[in-house]
Amino acid sequence: MPSSVYFISDTHIRREDGAREERLLSFLEHIDGRAKALYILGDLFDFWFEYRSVVPRTGWRTLRLLHDFVLSGTSVTCIRGNHDFWLGPYIYDEMGIEVIDGPVWVRHQGRKLFLAHGDEFFREPGYRALRYILRHPISVKLFGLIHPDLGALLAGAFSRAAKSTSSGKVNAVKETLVRTAEEKFEEGADVVMFGHLHMPVFRRFGRKALVVLGDWIHNFTYALLEDGEISLRRWERSS
Repeated sequence: MPSSVYFISDTHIRREDGAREERLLSFLEHIDGRAKALYILGDLFDFWFEYRSVVPRTGWRTLRLLHDFVLSGTSVTCIRGNHDFWLGPYIYDEMGIEVIDGPVWVRHQGRKLFLAHGDEFFREPGYRALRYILRHPISVKLFGLIHPDLGALLAGAFSRAAKSTSSGKVNAVKETLVRTAEEKFEEGADVVMFGHLHMPVFRRFGRKALVVLGDWIHNFTYALLEDGEISLRRWERSS
């Protein structure tokens, strides 16, 4: 039986960039049958919204493959990010993917891991205000009244807004994640893992480790827990 656990984040799948999804699909096909569990630490999609009877066309090949993972016994867990926080029933009811709104503690191979997208620890006032507004139930209801085609156009604006609040603040975000990791180590974590930064980071603190997963726009990086050891790797199609 497979025992390896894989972690990815910030794939930002969108219709306008099929090449990005192709590379992700090649990775998922590679780990099919090797993975006991796959964790997606936010921003699987660049934007996602479900209407009552309409779901986006975006990323259907990836969702189909992830659904196949679930059917074959591989658990797939997705933490909502700052771009796909509106992941809904289609993802967890129809695809069988576990969707989590916020950080989670998990145990694998005798190791205790703290997993989060990471944006929830970013304290910049403008960003926190936007995060609160977009996630508010009233915002969700109002967006649901918009025609899906118009909603798709607005999605681009939302995506750019989410990026603009965090771009240019890489050092501040990195310092926040390091400080949060230190707190979680004190709470018993062996591995603390984040997405959001779009920059791969791997730091060891004795047997403990901080992992920031990078992205699938420029870095194509993923983490692997195997035989109790965590590593951060880059995916190449020829692997």
